[in-house]
Amino acid sequence: MAFVLRSCLRSLMFPAPEKPKRPWRSDACNKMLRTIAGDEVHCSLVCPFDDMDAAPRKPEDRLCIFLHGNADDIESCTSYCQWLADSLRMNVLVCDYPGYGFSSGEASQEGLEDAAITVMEYATSKLQFDVSQVFVIGKSIGSYPAISLAAHPAFADSIRGLVLISPVASAARCVFDCKKVPAFVMRRLDAVALANIEHIANVRCPICIVHGLQDDVVSVDNSHALLTMAKADTYYPPLWLQAGHNDIECKFKDLLLSNITDFMVECNQKEPAARVRSPYDDFL
Repeated sequence: MAFVLRSCLRSLMFPAPEKPKRPWRSDACNKMLRTIAGDEVHCSLVCPFDDMDAAPRKPEDRLCIFLHGNADDIESCTSYCQWLADSLRMNVLVCDYPGYGFSSGEASQEGLEDAAITVMEYATSKLQFDVSQVFVIGKSIGSYPAISLAAHPAFADSIRGLVLISPVASAARCVFDCKKVPAFVMRRLDAVALANIEHIANVRCPICIVHGLQDDVVSVDNSHALLTMAKADTYYPPLWLQAGHNDIECKFKDLLLSNITDFMVECNQKEPAARVRSPYDDFL
């Protein structure tokens, strides 16, 4: 049943994005990285611009890894990442998943995880950032690789903070109304694909969640479910907004930025959390 359901959900989770029309060009900020599965993924470093001379700033003491949503690729979210870099005054490293943009391979759940891990390894080995200097932002389906990265045993004790914008609790919860499905059935459906609700208990860094109350693509119930499973001492007060899935930044730009900025300031005042065993570990 799980295989059949996952096959049905695949076309909904990973609609084939249109490939860029311009040719691929490698430069100082755009690189192809090879994942453990052998796929090549495109990553791009976006630096904040100085207001005086519009020159890229040198790498600072913080880095944001941005994991974009399903309908996006680096081509379509470059301006978004530049906005984040300029507003947060920090470098932003964004990647395309296998099957997206210039990246090779096919879109898959495993591809999302591989891309996130590969980009983190690039940030620490080539860009010389320490994991404790890294914030991770995951938007929509990008919340899956973001949570997987923050929960990864190699990084979980050191990542500075995790921001989730319109996150997915599981693929099933984007299709079914969990209030109308028996809890034991919902647990089985959760495990089929994008099971953030299972992995978030292993996240040890502070978590900031932002979600639109009028979201009809990824219901706000997804965020409520994630908060239920997250460790009580890891999450920052969530930000609920009168917005849908794709208009948070348009309607509440200043509020969103101030919330993320305040969250990052608070994270910088804390040491990365030590590992505390969760009772949910036995289910992973």
